[in-house]
Amino acid sequence: MIMNDEYEILNTIDLDMMLSDLPIDLMKENIRYQVENPLGVGSDYSTIIMDKCNTIIKEYAQVEDVVNEIEQTLDEFYRFIINLLDEKFNLDIDYENMSTKEIIQIGHVLYKFFILRYRKNVSKFIYKFIVKNKKKLAANYTNDDKRKDVVTVVLKKKTKNKDEIRILSNLPLVIKEILSLSHDPEEFMDMCCGNDLYEAEVVKELISDFVISGNFTDRYLSLILDQYNDVLDEIQIEVKIKLMKRIGI
Repeated sequence: MIMNDEYEILNTIDLDMMLSDLPIDLMKENIRYQVENPLGVGSDYSTIIMDKCNTIIKEYAQVEDVVNEIEQTLDEFYRFIINLLDEKFNLDIDYENMSTKEIIQIGHVLYKFFILRYRKNVSKFIYKFIVKNKKKLAANYTNDDKRKDVVTVVLKKKTKNKDEIRILSNLPLVIKEILSLSHDPEEFMDMCCGNDLYEAEVVKELISDFVISGNFTDRYLSLILDQYNDVLDEIQIEVKIKLMKRIGI
């Protein structure tokens, strides 16, 4: 009994020390900042916490109290992330009846997709939307066909396609128009990433299963219009390079 009691005490002390070494509160604040400023994202704080917790679980796999405590910590951490993303982007996500394993998986995926990939998602969506809707977008700029500015003159020497010239000559306006439109989540998901991206496949499944039922695209895309004019300029350059490469310029 004495040995068991001593083991219990040591076990509790070890667990308290391990939990105190997990920078949960710091990571929460870092992630809260990232959700508010997704274009300035650098570190993957979710993976940092997940790796640390998985290391502890692996080392103490035979100690039920340790495993349960760490899993509870992860459950609370990823519910925090899901709630942040839900409030920010109107995901309207139903996760109340999910298991801890599902909460961890979904919270991690949503963070990696919506936050860590924010810039890539927006840039690829704009590019593919332009390619798909080229004629319709270009029709708004037919009055510019006789423009003689440097950009338009150079483009006319490179391509005879009027739609491409109109769009490239007015790209900042075209992009702002696209970002101001209403897009349904399915359309956004189809255009913002490839079919081989795991996180995207999970998000698509969550949408099709109505786990995510909110139209998050308006808030997600308008963020770049409201706060990031300088980054919007950089995205315009990325999109322009892709469009010009597509037509062989």
